[in-house]
Amino acid sequence: MVSTTYTEAYKRERVYEGGNDDDPQDPGGRTSRGIIQREYDAYRRRKGLSPQDVWKASESEIAEIYRVQYWDAVQGDELPPGIDMFVFDGAVNSGPKQSIKWLQRALDITADGVIGQVTLDALEADDDHDQIIAKMATARSAFLRALKTFPRFGRGWMSRVDNLTKASQALASGSIGPSPISVADFGGHTKARITNVATPPVSVETGAATTVATTTASGVIDQIQSVASQLSPFQDTLTVVKYIVIAIAVISAGITIYSIIRRKQINAVLE
Repeated sequence: MVSTTYTEAYKRERVYEGGNDDDPQDPGGRTSRGIIQREYDAYRRRKGLSPQDVWKASESEIAEIYRVQYWDAVQGDELPPGIDMFVFDGAVNSGPKQSIKWLQRALDITADGVIGQVTLDALEADDDHDQIIAKMATARSAFLRALKTFPRFGRGWMSRVDNLTKASQALASGSIGPSPISVADFGGHTKARITNVATPPVSVETGAATTVATTTASGVIDQIQSVASQLSPFQDTLTVVKYIVIAIAVISAGITIYSIIRRKQINAVLE
């Protein structure tokens, strides 16, 4: 199968991504028409050209980067209409590997982020492309909500996914969907990469450390109780200390449990 979607998909990306941007809260940093400075520098190096500001990139350079770095990276020409556009946009916004994983999860196959024969065979066997797109949209939305910058850019991201989903499903069914919307004004063009995932307030490693601290606190309580009979004049003070230590242990255990649960929730979205 050979997709004929690219021209339409590229036009849509250019609307979503807007023009030049250098938002300090954007993990992508300095950006022009959806292309960040780092990837433009890499592109220029591969061409044997000296670095320059991405804001000065020519239209032909931008177009080539989109085609090679994103469309070709997800094998857009081999994907069915509608699915190709959705996966392409996901690649632009969150990276090709992440976008391919959303497709593979929607197909209920191993999500390794690489499109090979298994993925293509699964696509050929499942002709409910509308449902595949819907599942990808659900997975992508969950991923976006796990990012620490979601409060800042979430409105734009979700508007982009909603508009893209409707357009992709329309394309899959052979009809005309909604025109692309400009989401740059409220952050929908901002890069949404896995490196920007929100982590728990306390990591699992730190949680393990607090568990050790809890065990240590329990040992302290035992020591207090063992000498309590020898320090009866200070019994009231020892009782207060004991309850303080118990409170610290309970809080530490709570932090550990929350950290583990939160980490599992994030992993469920990303794996």
